[in-house]
Amino acid sequence: MYIHEPERGYIPLIILNQRINDKKNVLSIKGIDTPEQVSFLINKKIYITEDNLGDLQADEYYCYQILGLKVKTVSDEYIGTVVKIFSTGSNDIYEVAKEDGKTVLIPAIKSVIKKVDVKAGILIIEPIEGMEL
Repeated sequence: MYIHEPERGYIPLIILNQRINDKKNVLSIKGIDTPEQVSFLINKKIYITEDNLGDLQADEYYCYQILGLKVKTVSDEYIGTVVKIFSTGSNDIYEVAKEDGKTVLIPAIKSVIKKVDVKAGILIIEPIEGMEL
């Protein structure tokens, strides 16, 4: 696990213990024993290497794999590029930036998302009734 500080680069942190507490990930980090010592992590992004990511089920993807994918319809109409992901609780929503500067929201549900090809950089969708592209 790392944090990034512009003046110091990526700083490694060693995780000693991890547990889930009320749907939150609680970590014990080497050299950090008090709330005051952990304060430097407030509002910092935490980074991990890909080899430390957990395995996913079939048809599951990490957000970083979806961001930047080119979106096309099943009829090969180009829509745009995934630029943001919103978690709503029931499903994610992909914000897609179109070439005209507008955006469209795509629900990440099986009836809409037909294919994700991370290697090819493509997300194929089947628009549902009422979806404005």
